[in-house]
Order: sequence, then C-alpha cells, then structure tokens
Amino acid sequence: MLWKRMHRNKVFWPLQQGGGQLLYYPWKGRSLLPVLRSMTYHDTVNGGLFLLLVTALLGGCSSDPQYQVVEPPLIPFEELFVLEDTIRLDPSVIIGRISFMDTDPDGNLLITDSIGDSVFLFSPTGEHIRTYDPLKCLIGREEFNPWNSLFMSEGKIMTTHVSYGAVVFNPDGSCFSTVQSTPTPFWNSCVHNDSLFYYTPVAMASSDASLVVYSSKLVKLHDIPVKPTAFPELNDGRMGITGRSIACFDDGPYFAYQESMDAQPAYAKAELTLQRPKFFVDRPRDLPQNWSRDQQREEWMKYPSLYGIFALTNQTRMVTHSKLWNRWRPVALDDQSYFLGIGIVSNTGQFPARSTISTVAPIAAGHGYMYHSEEHELLPDGEFGNRLIIKYRFIQPENTDD
Repeated sequence: MLWKRMHRNKVFWPLQQGGGQLLYYPWKGRSLLPVLRSMTYHDTVNGGLFLLLVTALLGGCSSDPQYQVVEPPLIPFEELFVLEDTIRLDPSVIIGRISFMDTDPDGNLLITDSIGDSVFLFSPTGEHIRTYDPLKCLIGREEFNPWNSLFMSEGKIMTTHVSYGAVVFNPDGSCFSTVQSTPTPFWNSCVHNDSLFYYTPVAMASSDASLVVYSSKLVKLHDIPVKPTAFPELNDGRMGITGRSIACFDDGPYFAYQESMDAQPAYAKAELTLQRPKFFVDRPRDLPQNWSRDQQREEWMKYPSLYGIFALTNQTRMVTHSKLWNRWRPVALDDQSYFLGIGIVSNTGQFPARSTISTVAPIAAGHGYMYHSEEHELLPDGEFGNRLIIKYRFIQPENTDD
C-alpha cells in the first residue's frame, strides 16, 4: 500500500516491498534528475534468439565501442540460486528499516537504518559487532541521516548522508576522514580500489553530467563524463532500491537508468556483452511534464523499470527490474505479491548470460551470494525482533549454451 512519510524537507513515497520509491527532494530549489544514459534499443527477433550490435557513447572514450547484445535464456530461479542460510540479527539491536546493506568477503553485514538514523556492523551469523556514530566525527553537526554505507579497503567503513556529507571510519570505529558537505548529495554510490564513485540526480541533468570520484580521505579526485538520460522526466526522483543504480566491479563502476535494459560501464571496454531479457520492454516515450504526479506514476508503472544493479561477484553483474508485465507473473503467485526480473551477466564473458523471474527481492549481493530481507523474527517471549536475512548462493551457469 502506498504511504507517504515526510521527514524535514524530504518526502518519500515508498511502494510495496521491493517496489522502489518515488522521491522528490527539492535541492537548492531544483528537482532531481537522475543519472546516466542508456540507449533505447530496438531489436529484431530471429527464432526466439536475437543478436545485435549497439553503439554506446560512453564517457571518457574517443570512439563508439560496439557492444554485443544478447537475449539470455529464461531459467528457473532454483538453477541460479540455492538457499544457503537464514541469518537472525542480534535482537539486542533494534533496526527500524534496512534501507541499505553491504557485505564484505568474510560475510559481515553492514546495515543502514534510515528510521533509526544508525549504521550497524554484524557478523556473518548476525552477532552485533559495532554501531557507528557519524556525529562524533562531524564536529558541530546535530544530525546525520545515513543514506547508504559501504565497506572500503583494509576494514574501513564509509557512510553517506541522505543529502550531503560523509564519514569514513577506521576498523575500530574511530574517525578516518570526514566531509561536511559536497556540491551534490551521494545518492548512488559504490567503492572500487578504495575510491568512492557516485552520482546525484540533480547533477546529471546538464550536458556536463558525470560520475564523481572521491578518495577514502573524502577528497575529490576527478569526474567521469557521461551522457544524460533520454528520459529526464521518468528519472526525475524515481528509483528502485535505495542507492542501487550503480555498482562497482573489478573493471570499475557500472550504472543504469530507470529505462535501462542493462547496466553500462563507466569506462569504455573493447568488448562487452549486454543483455536484453525477455521480460524487458522499451518505453515508447518519456513522462509528459504537464501530467499530474498520479498520471505520471500510472505511466511509470506500465513498463519494466530498473530495480537495482548488484555486484553478485567482482566480475558478475546482476541487473533487476520491477513492474514487469503480468504475463511474467509466476502461476502460483497471487495478484498482490511482488516479483522481479533478474538478469545475470559476466563482465568478462566467463559464462553465458541468464535471466529468471524471482519472488525474492534482493537487498544486497556480493562475493557469490545474494541477500533477501524476510518478515520480522518472532522471539521466544512473543515479541518481534529484526527482519530475518535470507542468504542465497549463486550457481554459476556452465560455459555452454543450449
């Protein structure tokens, strides 16, 4: 059910679980236009399998690389993921809402609580290790509303403010570096080689749109030029899961728009396979500016939209879409239950692309695992604890195609 929560000068319209959010965040008098361009692809189908070449002009390249686009076979969820564990988070720590979660190679969980304005570190089995307090590092600040939190190298932790500012912590929880404010907020971010890559909707509306790169000392390093979206109104404050329109891999950051069929690399590659899943449908137009917000939302819901990009491994991207057409709804699923389309691609061509329909909405992924948030745990005393975290292991497809 649609509900509205207002907090200071930000307004959230969260949808059902995994359904994404419509965020309208006036920032210095301007509405937000997210991010990065993905082309609208028009395919030709031949025998159920199509293959085409698309030209993608990406930031930082002097020529247009030719990328191969394939339609990945649609296979059962169970052929890609197997249940690994159910993690019960320490009930002595109360989490209001898991707005973002990150994992490290050891399986530790870094959880951002947007209601409690807190950041927690848990062990792979759910024991509470540490709570991070950004305000002890930000002298003179009275509030800090964490947006997302990420593992960095050498055990460091970074957390960003919902609209500006960030803190990097040492492994022991002491302050490593801070920035009180930045020209644009850290809306979508990921970490690669101890550098923070991020973009902000309001900064992506102009012809000089770019990803911004910061060091772990929170010093700006440089920008990566990218092209603005061809659907600016669609991307004006609309998103899937918090902060997941970008993900970092061994070959750098990949990003996408609401209308994207797949994620694109920030740095041009000589060769790359892009996917166009069977469940994906091109949008015929942007949302008309003169429509009401309700009319725009209705149009937004008509076509598949980006839910999030996840680094399933350091070389494997998982791109998820919500708002799929009902023809893809699992037969046993009732009309009110949520489902997603998932596409999995190797950045390096190690295995053929695959896709699936899932009733599991990921909140995090990494190091060969995907994580899903379930209902609150019922404790022995009858009280409700934190949400259960369900951990799935990724089954890499064989390097052959039928």
